[in-house]
Amino acid sequence: MEPQNQPEQDKQTVQKIVQAYSQLETRFSSFRRDAMRNYRYVIGDQIDADTLAQLKEEKRPALIFNLVKPIIKNIAGMLSQNKQAMKATPLRFGDELLAELHSVLVSDFAMEGCDGYEEIVKAAIDAVIGKIGWVNTHWSTRVNPEGKAIIEAFDPFTIMFDADGKKIDQTDWRFQSVSAMYGADEIISIYGEDLSP
Repeated sequence: MEPQNQPEQDKQTVQKIVQAYSQLETRFSSFRRDAMRNYRYVIGDQIDADTLAQLKEEKRPALIFNLVKPIIKNIAGMLSQNKQAMKATPLRFGDELLAELHSVLVSDFAMEGCDGYEEIVKAAIDAVIGKIGWVNTHWSTRVNPEGKAIIEAFDPFTIMFDADGKKIDQTDWRFQSVSAMYGADEIISIYGEDLSP
């Protein structure tokens, strides 16, 4: 790679990133809008703007009996109480001991040791409300040098979908990156110092 071509290649790379994030925002906007509407509805924003304006004009109170939120809490409680321990199944004759060991490690060590079941419930509630829930599972040595299993629910609004993905079941997605919902301009302003002119 010749040095004189580097600025032009950097410029093209930035343009590709801008284009990808613009496509991403366009594809993600309808899901984000619908999910946000659903979350607002659950917390009590259940009267549309036209009806609110009419009630205000008629000097009538806007009363909301939020029946959805208690149902969601009930679902969360049922999911939490009715959880079942994960159990590994041996694939071949002689795998029974390893399967049992794996079951103990996953159920007791991983799930119980890091509130994994509660995190899965959080993601399930996100799926109930916003149609998609996310759980990240990884091994971390950040706190303990010996390592610890980490299971955590992600805020669905911090997941950036594959800009080229077209199927809602995610089978054609190449990746899902986790980040704050920055636009292309914000990303360039944050990381601009790392880019050549």
